[in-house]
Amino acid sequence: MRLTVIGPAMIPAPVHSRPVDQRQIPFLNLCYDYTAGNTTDTTMVWGSQVDMTLLREFLAEINATSRVIISPLSILARAVTLALKKHDVANSRLIGSQTYRFREQNILLPVQTPHGTALTLLRRVDDTGYEGIAEQVRNDALRAQDPTSDLNRGARFNRMLPTFLRRPSVRLFLWIANHFKLPILPINQHMVGAPVMINYFGFPCAAPLVSYKPSRFASRALLINVTLGPAHPQPFVVDNAVQIRSVAGLFVRADHRTMDARQLSDFVATIVEILSNPQEHDLAAERNEATVANAVL
Repeated sequence: MRLTVIGPAMIPAPVHSRPVDQRQIPFLNLCYDYTAGNTTDTTMVWGSQVDMTLLREFLAEINATSRVIISPLSILARAVTLALKKHDVANSRLIGSQTYRFREQNILLPVQTPHGTALTLLRRVDDTGYEGIAEQVRNDALRAQDPTSDLNRGARFNRMLPTFLRRPSVRLFLWIANHFKLPILPINQHMVGAPVMINYFGFPCAAPLVSYKPSRFASRALLINVTLGPAHPQPFVVDNAVQIRSVAGLFVRADHRTMDARQLSDFVATIVEILSNPQEHDLAAERNEATVANAVL
């Protein structure tokens, strides 16, 4: 089922028109999908560690000339979208009983506001540099402060309803998002717009993150959660030698209905590699190198 026309214009759904052929989905994944009920936990959590030493040095260098402060959150956002691009099995969602691939590499980011937590949708971050990501996150965080902004439209609509209608309205919204291919609209972007939500807990005075169990959201689009903790000095093996490095915990939750453990491991490994060497995945540097190469030719 799909919804193709909204108002006077045709708006495409964020996923491809055809579902993934179930003959291409491993049988174990189908077992989880066919037998999972509301009380069944089909999630996997892969915990890892990231050497953030080079990342912190890289941020100190680029922030010296950047128009906006770039934090590890920008690096994490680009790392996750590049991982989605490399491992398309992760860039998926469930609609009804079918698995669909997203057309874009999009992510959701929670933003804290005086009115609660708002979710902002970052689209096509794989084509955006670290500075551009930081600017978008800053602008969305400022917009979220306004309770009348589009980022708060869903919460504002729900609060306008009588108390006895609020619970069924949320359940209805989620049911529709889980069973129909909907276009991305301001009121439903956090339900249908991206397969993954990221969290960065490197705020001042944050405790070390050594264990973390992200919850499974009720939307069947948000099947992945990526959480990066604060960096702290600790012993770490580099080139077969123990050194004191800046290390952060990384936890990735995925759904066994769309991924298996090996695919999750590859997805996490890609994120770790990019976070450990962010300068090698800097879009601005890549464009400068391409410009220089074209000038030489």
